[in-house]
Amino acid sequence: MPTAISLAKRKLNQDLLKKSLDKLAIDLKTTINVNKSSFCVSTSLVRNFRIAICEISCIEDHLWYINRCLVPESMGRGKGIGSSLLQSALQTILEIDPIAKIIVQPGGYNSDPDRQINFYTGNGFVLSESGEHYEFLG
Repeated sequence: MPTAISLAKRKLNQDLLKKSLDKLAIDLKTTINVNKSSFCVSTSLVRNFRIAICEISCIEDHLWYINRCLVPESMGRGKGIGSSLLQSALQTILEIDPIAKIIVQPGGYNSDPDRQINFYTGNGFVLSESGEHYEFLG
């Protein structure tokens, strides 16, 4: 039969475990996942069963192309999630390939092209001389 002391210890351990799990849950909600190889970098954030993602691929030597940078509307666009994912991906690419040229062609995914252009220019991209894409200037 458990004693009052053993029950108190069990309760204390349960409380400590719950606090640790609560802290872990908070940390997991704000942690950006980074997956990288020599030819692809993706960053993602999962929150409330929704995923935001940024994916950039190396399409030839030192030339990287942003495939997508998507934040579901239900996660709240315009709150910095996409910028955080993009900046994390850019930093990772420059660690892998310090002389990388990173480009994007805004448009697609039924999104407002002007909003996408504002997003990328706000994150260090400028229109290329050819006007065909935007380049990261870092």
